Amino acid sequence: MFSNWSVRRVLKTFGGLAVGIASISTVNYLTTNHLALATSNSSKLQNTNQLTISVGKSSSENILLAQVPSITRTINDTQVTAYPLYRYYNPSIVNHLYTTNFGELGNGNGGYISEGIAAYISTQQDPGTIPLYRAYSQSATNHFYTTNLSELVAVGGLGYAYEGVVGYIYSLPVTGTIPLYRYYSSKNTNHLYTTNFAELGNGRNGYVLEGITGYVIPS
Repeated sequence: MFSNWSVRRVLKTFGGLAVGIASISTVNYLTTNHLALATSNSSKLQNTNQLTISVGKSSSENILLAQVPSITRTINDTQVTAYPLYRYYNPSIVNHLYTTNFGELGNGNGGYISEGIAAYISTQQDPGTIPLYRAYSQSATNHFYTTNLSELVAVGGLGYAYEGVVGYIYSLPVTGTIPLYRYYSSKNTNHLYTTNFAELGNGRNGYVLEGITGYVIPS
């Protein structure tokens, strides 16, 4: 299903950076500079064979502006400042949305209901962390979050528009972090992310456990 996609094509899309990259195995994620350039070039991306970059609903700049209280933790011998990752749910379209920008939806807006703080994550790249990307499909009314570039590329081919970096999470378990589990309901076309394994366990209520997205600081 994803055979028509390549890292070479996407990195060419992202401002012509790292065009020499030949395969997905050599790249794990885009750098912040790639993302900033991709956002600035979004108006040029009209080819349906390219990953669509959209700044319509939430630009990467807006997503990263978390004007809320932070916490400080020592992770991997590094002092980390982390911000709340807010969780929202829109029952009318069956969609979960996660953001570090409280101003995006506040206490609830546009049909979205606040479900509290899912976890704490950094808004800058600390040692051991990788970007958590956000994409949205208007037709499926589904937000998708991943740290995996190949997945980000693949959903671009399925009509998802790239919305930016939500923040940075740990790729491996380290002291002071917990897993962020990912579930998917094909019936509702909805992804759900939670640090509470008991919420859905190995999968129930139509949700299938898709694994661990990464590791975050508990709320």
